[in-house]
Amino acid sequence: IAAEAGASLTQNDQVLTMQSIDPLEAWLFLPDTMWGQLHTGQQVRFRAGKPVEAELIGTVKTIDKVIDSASSTFRCVFTIENPESELPAGFSVFLTWPQK
Repeated sequence: IAAEAGASLTQNDQVLTMQSIDPLEAWLFLPDTMWGQLHTGQQVRFRAGKPVEAELIGTVKTIDKVIDSASSTFRCVFTIENPESELPAGFSVFLTWPQK
């Protein structure tokens, strides 16, 4: 909430910001050795860090077509379904391997 109760606001003032956490998105920078091993729509397994500490299934949403030459990585965006909003936003995930 960006405004205090009782504050004077104009039509241009932001009152609140809403955020959807279903699905969650995970952005990972993967080594170039994994290039070609993932495809859009593929399901993958993650190990979630604290406070979740569980195995999760995600789906490849996008794969960048550019490999960063300095880090030898490319960016992938994954989605993790969260229909009951049980998972908080902001926890870390680690790709364990694509699910067959």
